[in-house]
Amino acid sequence: MDRLDAASFHSYGLGWVHEAALRQSGALILLHAESGRALRLRYSNVANCFHLFSLIQCAVGTRLPGGKQPNLHFAALARGEEHGEGYDEAWWHYSTPAPKAEIGASIWGEASVASIPRVDDVQVIVVWPTLMGSRSWDTGFFGPQLMALPPDVVVEAELDEREAAEWMRRLVTE
Repeated sequence: MDRLDAASFHSYGLGWVHEAALRQSGALILLHAESGRALRLRYSNVANCFHLFSLIQCAVGTRLPGGKQPNLHFAALARGEEHGEGYDEAWWHYSTPAPKAEIGASIWGEASVASIPRVDDVQVIVVWPTLMGSRSWDTGFFGPQLMALPPDVVVEAELDEREAAEWMRRLVTE
């Protein structure tokens, strides 16, 4: 990756390959700490955690407490369907598994999606009410957009009450 990074400045093609290699795809469990509800999500071609947060918010909307109706224009920007500038803000505090919301357990928006912790080979994000206001970011974290690799997040399922409670017991209350 270091050699590809260095060479990417000499060729548009190598730059595209470098950006494509940095994108992440996978599955994750999203736990809503206050309600005890959990969603199984699938994400594809995501640039970093701020990009992932925006796509999660677009996919989840009002399904979880604290969620909002997504702005359709911003959702199109996050998915690379439209081009332009804009800002998003966190609806929740995005955290690694922890017994309470705290800055030290934050998932940092600038970080690679690969930095999200795995439990039983599944990435897990716990969401809490926001801390100290809301974090915000701009569409610069979404790019460059690669039209051949459109980013997205989809909700595959809401976990049943028993399964969600087991994830919460294992990861949040211990």
